[in-house]
Amino acid sequence: AQRWLVERYPAAFAASAALFGMTAVASFAIAERLPFNALEIIWAPRQLVWLAANYALLILPFFFGATCVGLAFCRHPGQIGRVYAFDLAGAGIGALGIVGLLFLVFPSTALRFVAALAFAAAAFAAFGMVRHRWLAACGLGLAAAFVAVSLPPSWVAPEPHMSQYKGLRIALEVPNARVIEERSSPLGLLTVVESPTVPFRHAPGLSLANTQEPPAQLAVFTDGDSISAITAYGGDPAKVAYLDRTTAALPYRILKRPRVLI
Repeated sequence: AQRWLVERYPAAFAASAALFGMTAVASFAIAERLPFNALEIIWAPRQLVWLAANYALLILPFFFGATCVGLAFCRHPGQIGRVYAFDLAGAGIGALGIVGLLFLVFPSTALRFVAALAFAAAAFAAFGMVRHRWLAACGLGLAAAFVAVSLPPSWVAPEPHMSQYKGLRIALEVPNARVIEERSSPLGLLTVVESPTVPFRHAPGLSLANTQEPPAQLAVFTDGDSISAITAYGGDPAKVAYLDRTTAALPYRILKRPRVLI
């Protein structure tokens, strides 16, 4: 099989790169739709089946990506060091690039760009084919453009598969609670929730002796959990005087003029 693939190196490389692009999107999309819940593994053995299915799906892009590298090694046995150097350099540039990209777009959109790059690499490799090179290259180039621009978001992921026990899912069960803003970065997905019917009152460490009700708040969830709050403040310190009765205010009570790093 190795000799057969090496003899057809451009076509084999292009096919592997294209399959990487396809499975990068398809494997993630299917895995998101599996009814896997890690919290149930202890008492529901069927979750082990879904866990194995997740691994089987998510290993496919890595397999086809590694196939591209392995084919390059077999095709250029005398330049393995050079090929490996380019492989590591590409991995480093890709890692930095995806971190920067995640500041601009949501993870599902970033995944589309990764898949589009794979199809573009496949199109470039197809130019080395002996037969039908232009047809293959143009077809793969169009696939790259479609994935990057026109692929419906629902094909990548309908919505993040989030545990029902996370704070965000529980907060959205309250009548009239709704998500009013979402922002994504490499540090996590921030979700801002408004709940006019049952307002949020988030004041960790608040003293039991406090008698002041916190003003209206918006809840901010990081990756569906780790709640924090945005408190309405109109410029009147008396409205947020309850903060002086939290444990976070202790350093300001002990020191007269503490130096604070924000």
